[in-house]
Amino acid sequence: MIKQEEDQELNKRLGIFGKKKHLSSQSPDYFWFEGETIILSCILQKNFIFKYITIADFTTKHDNIDPTIYQKDFAYFFQELKNKKIDFVSCPPSYLIFPIQPDETLGIPFGTVINDLKQSEADLFKNLHGKHRNVVRKAEKDGVEFLRGKEFKDECFDIVKETLDRENIDFIGKKEFDDYCEKLDNNIEFFLVKKDGVAQGAGILPYDQHSAYYLWGGSIKKPHIGSMNFLHWKAMMHFKNIGVKKYDFVGVRLSPDKLSKLYGIKRFKTRFGGPTIEGVIWKKTLNKPKHFLFKLAIFIKTKKLPSDIIEKVLNEK
Repeated sequence: MIKQEEDQELNKRLGIFGKKKHLSSQSPDYFWFEGETIILSCILQKNFIFKYITIADFTTKHDNIDPTIYQKDFAYFFQELKNKKIDFVSCPPSYLIFPIQPDETLGIPFGTVINDLKQSEADLFKNLHGKHRNVVRKAEKDGVEFLRGKEFKDECFDIVKETLDRENIDFIGKKEFDDYCEKLDNNIEFFLVKKDGVAQGAGILPYDQHSAYYLWGGSIKKPHIGSMNFLHWKAMMHFKNIGVKKYDFVGVRLSPDKLSKLYGIKRFKTRFGGPTIEGVIWKKTLNKPKHFLFKLAIFIKTKKLPSDIIEKVLNEK
């Protein structure tokens, strides 16, 4: 069943990325699909003659998933999309991991690292890798300053953009960023670490009572040692103290090359002590001719074929 409104019962089941305030920040057109066992929060995008959706959030109604019912729900969902003349389902955001890949979709294994903030502070610190504990202590001893609040929003944006520019990764524009933060209001936090008054790194985390998500973050080119470790540790303690249950590091490759930067990123996240949650991310073509034309139009405009993490991983094989 497709729903256009977020009723009270639906709202109780949704995470921060599935609620109206997030969906409406991405597009004026959004909806929810509720099956027998799944709930999907969907953003509808319209570009010239093309219509496609991005699944912004996913949840299940039951702790134990029946794979047969799960696949049946998705089959019905895809049929509903075809009835609405949707051309394809795009690659989901990196925070969204599915437990099972739906039939007849293109997907890859993917995961995330989640720390359980219901543990005691002592246990959480003990679970840190020894090197993380050492550099967190060192950063604090060296006078690295941890700052939190909306007044640091612009500084956080600048550091994240600078970081992504170094990696040749596009970031959203400042107006779009400001609009997003305004929509989320009290469900987004801004963290900054400084040494001798100079910003070293930043984190921008949407959150609700269930989870905080390290959606955007970055650092200067050569931050003071342990600055980002310190930022995450202090951010975890902040969310723990206000009753948030989980700290999600948002997205890791499950088997990156040990010589790659992606391996270093995974190691950094897992050394905070949380388990790696394994699953899949996927996408689906519903109208092959229209999807081909969409990719051709992107290529003509940008001189590059559209690419996402699914395509990158598959092309590496």
